[in-house]
Amino acid sequence: MIIVGGGPAGSTLAALLARSGLDVAVLEREVFPRYHIGESLVPEVLDVLEESGALPAVGSAGFLRKEGGVFRWGTNLELWSFHFDEARERYRFSYAYQVVRSLFDKILLEHAQACGAEVLQGLSARKYLFFLPDERFARELFLESLLDASECG
Repeated sequence: MIIVGGGPAGSTLAALLARSGLDVAVLEREVFPRYHIGESLVPEVLDVLEESGALPAVGSAGFLRKEGGVFRWGTNLELWSFHFDEARERYRFSYAYQVVRSLFDKILLEHAQACGAEVLQGLSARKYLFFLPDERFARELFLESLLDASECG
């Protein structure tokens, strides 16, 4: 299996597939860590992180733990708040994290690699040839399946 894109979707899928015994390669155009806008996770994401085995690494990274949120809608000055523990029938976890995406993405990609996925960074996927950034040589990868998690298509 070749996964194009090493962000949260691609790296999490790579970890899950590698842990199940499949041969997986992740092709990522950027070299991590790379800038990406921050992310406010919801408790359901922790279920996926736990299943992939990445939750301990994410939990120990020092991200802001959040137990709910507060919103204000438009010009209405009234605040609307919620707490994850108020919906225990919906959420297994009563908290989530506000993550720094550059670090979060790096943790997940490194976890996929630790699970056995081959991680190739600084690589662009073009048609069925994958070129390194300096374009001096191509590496041929044989695949049975290709998954696009690149956020580009």
